[in-house]
Amino acid sequence: MSHGSTHMSHVVMSEVTSRAQVVAISGAVAGVPEAFVSTPFQVIKVRFQAKENAGRFKGNFDCALTTVRQQGVLGLMTGVSTTIWRNSVWNCIYFFSLHEIRRHLPPTKSHLSQICQTMGAGFMGGLIATSVNAPLDTAKSRIQARLPPPGGEGRGAPVSRSTFGVLREIVQKEGLFGCYK
Repeated sequence: MSHGSTHMSHVVMSEVTSRAQVVAISGAVAGVPEAFVSTPFQVIKVRFQAKENAGRFKGNFDCALTTVRQQGVLGLMTGVSTTIWRNSVWNCIYFFSLHEIRRHLPPTKSHLSQICQTMGAGFMGGLIATSVNAPLDTAKSRIQARLPPPGGEGRGAPVSRSTFGVLREIVQKEGLFGCYK
């Protein structure tokens, strides 16, 4: 192999790596605005559906009003940092996986086979991203389901509000598989 072809190989590999990094970082960055838009809806959905809150709310609107009354408007943003982690990690892994899987697939000869490859790559990317990301989703739901205790924030057992503090609590109390509930 000549010096020129070695250099060209290095340039091509560097370009592929750079593209993969851009794809991964772009996915992660996209998770931030996604989290800010979705968090209020997630808070309401998670609180309304949480078994520990069963019968507490008449519906989603009642859940939203109760949250705002008890915690102010920012109560609807409970867990936004964990949602940013969850969305950014999932997007980063998904788009990186999709990029890398498609890069290693053979060229297709028909439109149908291209569609099948794209669907298969999307399925695998989603499977990988969700498998890695499930603990962050569990932490997000646990943080968002918690309501302030009657009488205010200062009462009741102290619980972590940080993403990794909640994950640590889950692993200590339920084991590693508790992160996948």
